[in-house]
Amino acid sequence: MKNRLLSSKPTVVLAALLLAFVIASSPAKALSTGTTYSFAQATATPQYQCGEPCVPILIGYSYTGQGTCQTGCVRYPTDPIDATLTFSVTRTYPPNPCLMQRGTGILEVTWPSDPSLPSAQGTFTFKARDSKTVDFAGSITSSALSVLLPGEPVNGFVTFPPSPCVGGTATAAFTFG
Repeated sequence: MKNRLLSSKPTVVLAALLLAFVIASSPAKALSTGTTYSFAQATATPQYQCGEPCVPILIGYSYTGQGTCQTGCVRYPTDPIDATLTFSVTRTYPPNPCLMQRGTGILEVTWPSDPSLPSAQGTFTFKARDSKTVDFAGSITSSALSVLLPGEPVNGFVTFPPSPCVGGTATAAFTFG
């Protein structure tokens, strides 16, 4: 019995170290300090370019809508936010040429109920998680909001509308910080 206990100690120590590493590297800090906005009904619009012969090629997607602050709203304006997410597609999701797979994008947000409230912009890269959801991550490039400084991370997701080639209503969410 004593030999079995001694031989299992390295495994227990290794498991404890692994658990400590996972906890230390988890995104819990970002989730607890970030400010998240969600958009239940964003308008998703595909943008096409004509190829040769004129076959539509997906070059971008825009998502616009009004969202509400869900978590971490302290110090941020309580009014709804207007956001535009513009995606520049570098690769589509096979086999559907209407689903974006990866590329770059721009985030623009304002608080429209009060023109004196500031606006912010950011840039991001994106990659499709699957044929239903696209994840994006980047940083704020300019902001007039004192709690949202340039360089702050921004990350989130969008879903594809029911008819991705036509566009329509989709959901989106992003987190500052």
